[in-house]
Amino acid sequence: MCRCVSTPVGTKERDSQSQHGGTNNKQAQGGGQAADVINNANIFQQGAKDLTREEALQQAGRYADVPPPAGDVAPYLIVAPGHLFVRTSPNTDGRRAGAAWDKTLVYAGCTTTTDFDPVLDDEVPAVWIKIHWPRLDPGDDMRSSQPSDPLQGWVYAGRLVPAGHNGRIRTC
Repeated sequence: MCRCVSTPVGTKERDSQSQHGGTNNKQAQGGGQAADVINNANIFQQGAKDLTREEALQQAGRYADVPPPAGDVAPYLIVAPGHLFVRTSPNTDGRRAGAAWDKTLVYAGCTTTTDFDPVLDDEVPAVWIKIHWPRLDPGDDMRSSQPSDPLQGWVYAGRLVPAGHNGRIRTC
């Protein structure tokens, strides 16, 4: 059972405006804003190769005024030692469905909070991001996320940094 509450990546609470897309996020017009965010994400990824998560979060602050693409996927940079596991659900009943390398991008659609917190000693609550993923076969195979991937998997938000946008994606 999912106790779903919205929380932006890297924070403990979220204001009611950002929970619902609030007035602080400019709506995307046409396809231009989505392309700009993807371009920002690629530039951010290149500059983050040697950064810790804290340093990457600090660098990501330059996109604080850039909303994620409305109605589109939002890129996130993985900042995890080695790799980040992708799961079939954000709950304890989810199984591993692959992994993505550190410092690669995954493409998110929404966020949720559950009772399952895989890393108890960090400052991030049990926040999970639903990403586009190519396969949900059991295992730890290394794969990559693409915006066009047909399936969805879940990744722990405590190992992600918004790339090219402010991280205020919609609640699942």
